[in-house]
Amino acid sequence: MADSIYLLENPGIWDYNTTAERLFTSGVQVVSDSLKVSNGEPIDGTAFFPTRSAITNAQFNLPPLRNMETVYYTYSCEDQTLGWRWTASGMADGNTRIANNMLFDFVDGKVNHVYWEFNSINWVKNVGINCPVPEAS
Repeated sequence: MADSIYLLENPGIWDYNTTAERLFTSGVQVVSDSLKVSNGEPIDGTAFFPTRSAITNAQFNLPPLRNMETVYYTYSCEDQTLGWRWTASGMADGNTRIANNMLFDFVDGKVNHVYWEFNSINWVKNVGINCPVPEAS
């Protein structure tokens, strides 16, 4: 979780790519309807970030998350999954807290799949984006 927090709080930092390589498999997928809605993309069941390269290529477009607090987390040795619930505020000019739920699937100690959902209405309010909610396809 420490590497995930580091990347979320510090997009574009000098060692972002190295940290991402340590944390993620090259074929990691981040699936998130919340990210799609926040970016005006259709909800179509595909990954928002389909590879690690997509994550590292987007780092300079991501607002840093601030005031992160872990609410709880669970880990299953049998399934190699980690569930993490956290909140954050202070993105851009906003101070509204955003609740986040993430589920990580691991392969050989690296994150291979992420399911990430959050309160996208508060997210866009905080960062000043005015986007219409796309229709499901």
